[in-house]
Amino acid sequence: SCDASGGGIDCPASPGSRPAPAMAVPATMKSIVVNGHADLAQVTMELEEVATPQPKEGEVLIKLVAAPLNPSDYGAWRGGGQFRNQGKEGAGVVVASGGGAAADALVGKGVGIAAMQGCSYQQYTTMPATSLYPLPDGLAPEDAASFWVNPYTAVGIVETVREKKSPAFIHTAAASQLGQMLVKFCKAEGVGLVNVVRREEQAETLRQLGAEHVVVTDKEGWQDQLKGLVKDLKITVAFDAIAGGNSAQLLGVLPAGSTCFVYGRLSGEDLHSVNVGDLIYSTKTVAGGGVAPPPFWAP
Repeated sequence: SCDASGGGIDCPASPGSRPAPAMAVPATMKSIVVNGHADLAQVTMELEEVATPQPKEGEVLIKLVAAPLNPSDYGAWRGGGQFRNQGKEGAGVVVASGGGAAADALVGKGVGIAAMQGCSYQQYTTMPATSLYPLPDGLAPEDAASFWVNPYTAVGIVETVREKKSPAFIHTAAASQLGQMLVKFCKAEGVGLVNVVRREEQAETLRQLGAEHVVVTDKEGWQDQLKGLVKDLKITVAFDAIAGGNSAQLLGVLPAGSTCFVYGRLSGEDLHSVNVGDLIYSTKTVAGGGVAPPPFWAP
């Protein structure tokens, strides 16, 4: 087994055993502790020194190189308290194996990691070898740190639109990283997309990526523009990252039998102002969704 008695972690190679570590591994590491707050602007982070985890049989030790900050990460911090083992995705290099063919084969290789329980806001983490995503040769971990949450969400959204048999869909907060990804992905997949943003500079960013339909809510008459696009493109699905009263507005412009999926709360408000008549007489639906393997947008 791995030995940490000498001030570092040593996983020595031996015939029929695991390969040597790809690099020296310290006995302790730095990990981020998040101090939550109802106001995200007041959230603070600090570093603490903790023992470097040791991989068990079938696991590997990964040296993290980069990890993104997603809404699914910071959403829980609004409740206050301290949070450890944060970060739902990231990328790094496998530096040691706990044993087993799958784990041994990954030593020295770049990998992407995804774990809803959190694990990437620290210098090292252990993961089952079979849960990792080996990176293509030549792809730096820094460029693969956001490989999971947004891409899988984009795929899940498009697959749901197809299941709902809607030729196109509305997406709010469309200048986000996910929104920019959807512009390119929808174009490649032949799915229509109406992007809703607040400012003209955001719209221009999306147009440069190839966006065909962009609605800017800072401009007068945007509701009529959106209604026209819904009619012309025969849209019956919307994905809203804002919540509050925004979801109700979207539901209002959609035709009978449509669905508005709410997957974020950027307004800081719970869902409100939904017209009950839309639900009862127009059989419209408000549904939720989260980050999970697709398909995951089912109401």
